[in-house]
Amino acid sequence: MRRVLAAVDASPVAAEVMRAAVVFADVLGASPEGLHVAAEPDPGLGAQAAATGLRLVHRPGAPHAVIHQAMSEPGVVLGVLGTSGAGGARQRPGRVARAVLAGAPGPVVAVPPGSFPQDRRHVCRAVVPLDGRARAAAAVEPIVTTLVDAGVDVVLVHVVEDVDLLPLVRAHAARLGRTAHPGRRQEPEVPRRLHVTHGDPATVILDACLAEDAELVVVGWAQDLSGRRAATVRHLLAGSPVPVLLVPASSVATDLLAWEAHGAAAGST
Repeated sequence: MRRVLAAVDASPVAAEVMRAAVVFADVLGASPEGLHVAAEPDPGLGAQAAATGLRLVHRPGAPHAVIHQAMSEPGVVLGVLGTSGAGGARQRPGRVARAVLAGAPGPVVAVPPGSFPQDRRHVCRAVVPLDGRARAAAAVEPIVTTLVDAGVDVVLVHVVEDVDLLPLVRAHAARLGRTAHPGRRQEPEVPRRLHVTHGDPATVILDACLAEDAELVVVGWAQDLSGRRAATVRHLLAGSPVPVLLVPASSVATDLLAWEAHGAAAGST
C-alpha cells in the first residue's frame, strides 16, 4: 500500500499539514497517515487527526531521525511537514524542519503557515521551476508526470541569464511532455505555458504562483542547506504562499511513477 506520511507536532500549522496529506494522498492514489514524534502522545493532535481522516501514530525519539526512518519504510512515497515552530509565524524553517528536509530519503511537501486553506480539496495547478540542469529536470520529471496524470495543470518556469539557454529549456519541457503522455502516437506538444524570463529566481517563481493562481511549487534540489547554498529553496520556504514540494535530485526515491516495482514491495507487507 502506498502511503503519504504527515509529520505533525503541536504547532498551529499541524491542521494544514494533515489536510495537505489527505489531498496529496488522493492525488497520488495513496493512503494518508500521521506521525507525531514526542516523548508523550498529544490527545489534542489525536482528535485533530481523527477529524481530518488520518490515523495518527506516536513514536518517541529524535524527531528528524524518526521521521527519516518512517519515510524509508516500504510504501511511503511522500512526506508532508510544516515549516513553522510552535509560534506558527511565517519565517525560515526551524531546526527540525531543516534537518528533515536536508536528509529526507524522498520527496517532501513543506507546508508554510496559511498555505493550505481549510476548504482546499484538490491541487489544480502547480508551478515547476527548471534551471537548465538535466539532473534537476530528471528529479522532478516523475512528479510532473504524476501531477499531469492526476489532472493537475503544470506551469513550467525558467529564469535564464543567457538567452542561448532557451533551446535547452525547451528540450527539458519537451522531455517532460513526452513522459507525461507516453501513450500518444503523435509527436507530443511542449506544455502550453512555459515561462522563460529574467530576474531573481525565487521572486520570479513566487510571482508566477500568484499570476497563475497555483497551489503548489515543485522544486528539484541537492538537499544542501549549508552556508549560502540553496538560496532559491531557502527563499521559497520562507516566503511561499503555497506548499513547496522538494524533490531530492540524488534520490531514486523520487520516481513516484514506479508503481509496479514499489507497489509489489509494499503489497507484500
